[in-house]
Amino acid sequence: MTQPWLQERRERAARLNTKLPVPTGGEDWRRTNFGRVDLGQFEPLPPVKNGADQGAASRLLPAKIVLAGELLYGEQASPPTLDPALLKQGVWLTSLTKACEEKKELVGKYLGRGLHGRQEKFLAQNEANWQTGVFLYIPKNTAVELPFLLTSALAREDSSCFPRLLVVLDQGAKATLLHYSASTNQNKNNFVNGVYEVYLEEGAELTWIDLQNWSRQTYEVAHKRVEVGRNARLKWVIHCQGGKLAKANIETVLNGEGAKGEVIGLV
Repeated sequence: MTQPWLQERRERAARLNTKLPVPTGGEDWRRTNFGRVDLGQFEPLPPVKNGADQGAASRLLPAKIVLAGELLYGEQASPPTLDPALLKQGVWLTSLTKACEEKKELVGKYLGRGLHGRQEKFLAQNEANWQTGVFLYIPKNTAVELPFLLTSALAREDSSCFPRLLVVLDQGAKATLLHYSASTNQNKNNFVNGVYEVYLEEGAELTWIDLQNWSRQTYEVAHKRVEVGRNARLKWVIHCQGGKLAKANIETVLNGEGAKGEVIGLV
């Protein structure tokens, strides 16, 4: 059951999505024209349920790595895998839907915090329709040595997918995140509109390896935003190698003295 506060946000975003046209001009969109794409041809994925085995996220990688935790989301979701010692320390790795129910105050504090009030078609579309997502929270002064793996996978055809990612590192927390978006069949025709938010509180440190390998027939719009707090540090490597037409809005916001962000993009 959708929480009332979340349902209200969804309904408000749905109304805005209906009013706004697909962007075709302006500085942000002058090189990418989604107005030529018939978005109506894609059927929205149903609400995602657990249908994958635990550990399914890492099996999609070309190499085996040792992880602190992992979770598969997208067309199917897997139960999260998390080091029991980290669970005792208060680390949270779960579906965003579950987090909205069980950690609603924490999720409500951050979800969309830097995106509220924007009159943007695809942001509103995701807010209204996201049906799969992940929430990762690292508590204050918790350092995690091994990386977390979050894999967003899509196998169906003629579908629209609206993934949502929310990652929060509290004060002094340290972590490494490997995020992998991929199609399991390179000939499938799909549309993906993802919103990915990361918040680093004071003194937190995150290394984010962000990999995308959608099919050659996938259309993608992505909003990726990181807020870096006072004396916090971000190292972010983005590698996009898939998609028929892809548009990614990348934002790094330095929110305090001593905040540092390093972003490297590979296409």
